[in-house]
Amino acid sequence: MSLIFRLLLFSFLSVNAFSQECTNSYIGIILDDHDLSPVTSAKIVFKDLNKTFSTNNNGTFKIDNLCEGNYNALFYHHIGCEPVKKTIKIPFNGVDTIYLEHHYSDEIAELNEITIVGTHRHNTNLQSIESVSPLELKINTGSNFGDIIKTIAGVSTLTSGASIQKPVIRGMYGNRVLTIVDNVRLEGQQWGNEHAPEINPYTFDKIEIIKGADALSYGADAIGGVILTNMSYIPHNKTLNGMANLGYATNGNQLFGNLKLTGRSSNNKWAWLTQGAYKKGGTLSSPTYNLSNTAMNEINTGFALFYEGEKYKSHINYAYYHTSNGILSAAHVEDIDEFYEAIENKQPSIVEKFTYKINEPQLQTRHHLITWNNDIPLKKPTDFINFNYSFQLNQRKEIHHHEHEEEEHEEESQHESEGIEMNLITNQFTIKYHHSWHKQLEGNIGVNYIYQSNQTKEEYFIPNYLKNATGIYWIETWQPIRDNSKHFLSSGIRFDYSRLDVSGIQNETFNRYQNNYSNLVGTIAYNYRPNHHFELITTIGNTYRTPTINELFSNGAHDAIYSKGNSTITSEKAIYANIHSRYSSVRWNLTIDIYSYYFWNYIAFQAMNTPIITDHGALPSFEYTQTKANYSGIDLFFDYKFTKWLTFQLKGSLVRAFDLNSYQHLSYIPADRLQPALKFSTELKNKDQFTAIIGSTLVNKQYKAPIEYGFVEAPKGYALLDLSIVYSLNYNKGIIDFIVKIDNLLNTQYRDYMNRYRYFANELGRTVSFKLGISF
Repeated sequence: MSLIFRLLLFSFLSVNAFSQECTNSYIGIILDDHDLSPVTSAKIVFKDLNKTFSTNNNGTFKIDNLCEGNYNALFYHHIGCEPVKKTIKIPFNGVDTIYLEHHYSDEIAELNEITIVGTHRHNTNLQSIESVSPLELKINTGSNFGDIIKTIAGVSTLTSGASIQKPVIRGMYGNRVLTIVDNVRLEGQQWGNEHAPEINPYTFDKIEIIKGADALSYGADAIGGVILTNMSYIPHNKTLNGMANLGYATNGNQLFGNLKLTGRSSNNKWAWLTQGAYKKGGTLSSPTYNLSNTAMNEINTGFALFYEGEKYKSHINYAYYHTSNGILSAAHVEDIDEFYEAIENKQPSIVEKFTYKINEPQLQTRHHLITWNNDIPLKKPTDFINFNYSFQLNQRKEIHHHEHEEEEHEEESQHESEGIEMNLITNQFTIKYHHSWHKQLEGNIGVNYIYQSNQTKEEYFIPNYLKNATGIYWIETWQPIRDNSKHFLSSGIRFDYSRLDVSGIQNETFNRYQNNYSNLVGTIAYNYRPNHHFELITTIGNTYRTPTINELFSNGAHDAIYSKGNSTITSEKAIYANIHSRYSSVRWNLTIDIYSYYFWNYIAFQAMNTPIITDHGALPSFEYTQTKANYSGIDLFFDYKFTKWLTFQLKGSLVRAFDLNSYQHLSYIPADRLQPALKFSTELKNKDQFTAIIGSTLVNKQYKAPIEYGFVEAPKGYALLDLSIVYSLNYNKGIIDFIVKIDNLLNTQYRDYMNRYRYFANELGRTVSFKLGISF
């Protein structure tokens, strides 16, 4: 801990700068409020910029070169027309729709002194970016990070019980999906399928998924995609801002709360953010029985300090994440006969009364993160150098000891519980040079370096290791100057070298290994954008991923499974192609992602023929193998606006993953799913907002899944119904949100193929959440 505080103190003393890139676009359409016809020559006033823009003959507009932040905007057609006031949050994804009334107003008089600005150079983005909407972030306040991220089309989760969720993108998870927190890679024990990202969602006001050439800057192993979290924006117009949240969920009698405060100095050069959150939950329940030992506790806190000078801009951030989770009691059985019996039973063998106590087995995680980000501008206004350093300490402890008999508990309580304890320390350095060498060409050249060490105590699961990894990348984007250009091109290349030094005692023998990996990857993307309504991005490239420590050397019990590594496996390599298309119009929007990957050395996590008897009982057993494989799939998002207050939405995803050597489908691939929803939203008096969403999740049986242990098939498909209601009340200092969210409204009994405990218990029953949010 002393090392952490010394680094934190050093970082504070070294603060120089913090910045944002003014390369965002805001696209919208203005419609007549009565007949929904496009309004031509309407005016869009950005008061903060003292500029006015106009719509074209189709009623659409596009404003480029915007910095991140909130802008006060005014929309009107002519002097005397009733304006629409709106706060625009940049970045803004998609196309915004504004509805204008034609009534007289005195508020337009102030517009006479504002300059009219013409069109600007196109700001292109040759990467697929999908984000969690602000409404979904609000509705899912207090939820797990996995619950929040899977509101994006094509994203699901791999779960270990109800409280541990790992994001799945395009059927991929673990080290095939990178998570970026405050511009650095999150480095926990993410190789484990039961290791959820150590992220406090309260600290961020935007969560995105990036796929494309720019993903190379974070690492070649971002095969499925990159989850990017952006820190909360601190307004310039107030010296003190805040957000308080409080909530209760019926399933598990969960209580959660959060307080976030931000502020700025009078000269706007200094800013700060502090945040703290707490969540406590007891025994969860399925529709017909309790899920014993599923209580949890979670504490999150953080602090950030920003300096925004004229020449140097920087910020320092510290975040702490601590969670304790019980591991489902029914997932631990004594012998093979009891294992098969547990699978065949409709109800778990262990069903206990509700409690907030976390018994053994349990998982405890602590994660410390320090980041220091700096932006140094160069002579050209578009050029700058970004440098950041981060320190992470991940402490994970898994306690395996579990008794079924009371007398056994009394006898064993005199001894320390068995388990695994791992301490992972990661130092990261990144430097990026953003340049614009030509009017039509801009890009980034960067270097990443990671030094990582892991110490394993008590039981053996993975050995101790040291990892040194260096990556160099170069990404360029060709962007025509002409405003009517339809074609854009981007390409990137990256070289990585890493060395893994492994040492440890296994089977009473000291072993030492040294593995070296290197590879060159590249990608190219083409964007066809004939108008503001349609764009088509085609991306092709190759990628690779070095094997993780557990894939190479794991050998033991780990969170209710037995895992066996394979030291002979090599780097995973693949080529891929992706087509991203998006169409936006007055009434409807459609986004389709089609992708395909071909792997030469795919590292598969396959179930073995029989469970294994260990000191902790009979456990499902898995081993790592290498094969040729193909991933193909499609993600879909569609919405249709019947009226300005009623919208239909549809999300869907389909993935096919095939072992080309054994001619079988791969394990743990999400089943086909559709998520239709109806959203009702209307503005009330005093600009209050009422929103109600009723949605369904339709999941097919995973017919492609291999039969496990000779007879265990994937569970049946299911249909769920959910309801969310949000009432946003405006008051003189901010907004008060009243939220009711009901998951599994009909209390449906089901099991999900992507839950690793599906052998032993059903999923959660109905959960009603009541949430209160106050901004000030």
